[in-house]
Amino acid sequence: MLNAAPVQASASSAPAGVSSKLTPIPEPVKAPPVYKEYPQTISLQSVAAASAGDASIKEENEEFTQEQFDKVWKDFAKAEANQRPRLSNLLLSQVPQKPENGLLFRFIVGSVTVKEYLYKNMHNVLEGYLRANLHNTHIELRFDVDGEVEQENTGMPYTSKEKYVFMLEKNPNLQILRDIFDLETD
Repeated sequence: MLNAAPVQASASSAPAGVSSKLTPIPEPVKAPPVYKEYPQTISLQSVAAASAGDASIKEENEEFTQEQFDKVWKDFAKAEANQRPRLSNLLLSQVPQKPENGLLFRFIVGSVTVKEYLYKNMHNVLEGYLRANLHNTHIELRFDVDGEVEQENTGMPYTSKEKYVFMLEKNPNLQILRDIFDLETD
């Protein structure tokens, strides 16, 4: 066996135009971590003092017309068309009328489910949009369920007996067919 000796690179073995000296790459310098100091406790006095100096919260009470309200309402509905097209259609289907006295606007919806969705997801956003664009912080928005539509939805037949009674009200001849063929409902 031959003993192999390590080969060292010489200046003559490097390709033309390339230096044979290798320069070491310096290691990156790590910056020391930055720690923010947070107060250990928050007092109500410090919060009150901070909010007392906050001038961004101010009460506005500008008068506006029904036409101005309609425009702002429709602008909001159109802005929601890309994100929530069904909500946009619902808002465009009707515009609340400005009450004679006070600023409580009622928006009538067809079911309790829609009412709950609007209160949970859109009430604060829509009310804030109306207040900001009409420059009146006293505007209030309430969603109510239309009594006729809700009663119609709750009277939907589910069981076979309820379906039979519902169809019998629509067409009394159904009773004759039931008697002829001696049919029973479950």
